Amino acid sequence: MWIDTLYANRISDIKPECGQTFHNNNDYLLLAREFVLRRVVFDTKYLLLKGMIIVMFWQSYSLGSAREDFWIKKMNMPTPRYGLVAGVVNNRIYAIGGRAIADPLSTVEEYDPVTDKWIRKADMPTPRCFSGAEVVNNKIYVIGGFTVGKQIILPTVEEYDPVTNTWTRKADMPTPRYFVSCSAVNGMIYAIGGQTVDAQNNNVVLSNVEEYDPISDKWTSRSSMLSPKSTSTSVVDGKIYTIGGGSINKILSSVEEYDPVKDKWRGKEDMPGQRYSLSTSAVNGKIYAIGGGNNRILPVPTVEEYNSLIGKWTTRMNMPTSRLDFATGVVKDKIYAIGGTQEFPFIPFSTVEEYTPEGWPFSIALEDRLVTIWAAIKIRGY
Repeated sequence: MWIDTLYANRISDIKPECGQTFHNNNDYLLLAREFVLRRVVFDTKYLLLKGMIIVMFWQSYSLGSAREDFWIKKMNMPTPRYGLVAGVVNNRIYAIGGRAIADPLSTVEEYDPVTDKWIRKADMPTPRCFSGAEVVNNKIYVIGGFTVGKQIILPTVEEYDPVTNTWTRKADMPTPRYFVSCSAVNGMIYAIGGQTVDAQNNNVVLSNVEEYDPISDKWTSRSSMLSPKSTSTSVVDGKIYTIGGGSINKILSSVEEYDPVKDKWRGKEDMPGQRYSLSTSAVNGKIYAIGGGNNRILPVPTVEEYNSLIGKWTTRMNMPTSRLDFATGVVKDKIYAIGGTQEFPFIPFSTVEEYTPEGWPFSIALEDRLVTIWAAIKIRGY
């Protein structure tokens, strides 16, 4: 792991992390080195107040273990919920809608990973859960889902502008559905799969794909998936990947790749295990399939990394909290898992956990190179 800048403003801030007593400036130098060896990274909320020591280390130890992935507990979301969606704009995560114990919610809360704080924002006009969401041009589009009453399945599309903190109604999606997954490529949003009900109120799982153009506010039908499912999607190199999910009485491990330019689907390498109601996020060209429920209908903490370039799955460090129907968002190559629930009883979670993938940050190559660690540390007496 590379530590870019370490911030500290009080000895009391860092003593509990390291369990040390500091007697002189040498202790600070040793502490900075210990940070590197132990993979401790301070959040930028620790601000330097006065003096600064610039510390440079040469690579004299193996960096193999220092590059491992890890999870950190963050500030809980104010409103516990599951079936929510999340969008990221300007390095802030917006947790939108979802469900608590009873009716779907219209709640919107903004999370700043730098300050580790939440702020309430303008409610979404339509309370709903199990929607899809995607970001284009710094605006969040919430699509489909179901709402209050007799669980009315929605075609509704609403656009949220975080700058003005306002919502705007947009053209409805042609196919009303919930458990729909959305991904964006080249400014277009693709609403993929999901569920609806037929005239007899039976669940129907869909393979439909519909493309939304936010500029023209128009929808276009595209080629359907190879198989109907409620799934999770992520984008790598301009292609959309569906990962696992559920169909009628079936939990899936299948992976499909969609090329929006060619409007074609093809099967890819299955996920190692079957999972539904999971969440996926892409970081540095790899897709991370996180949590969900397994074929025993139990929430799992599983994290598996998919490298689409070589068609390989790798098991990664488990998420601390087993859960399903949660949302994920990526800020500065870190994944934030937000909310969710367990299976029966459906108790909504407020839990937020931050995942740092192996090798973070990815702009710096570590092998066989000089490692320079800039440590900003307060000096006693300044």
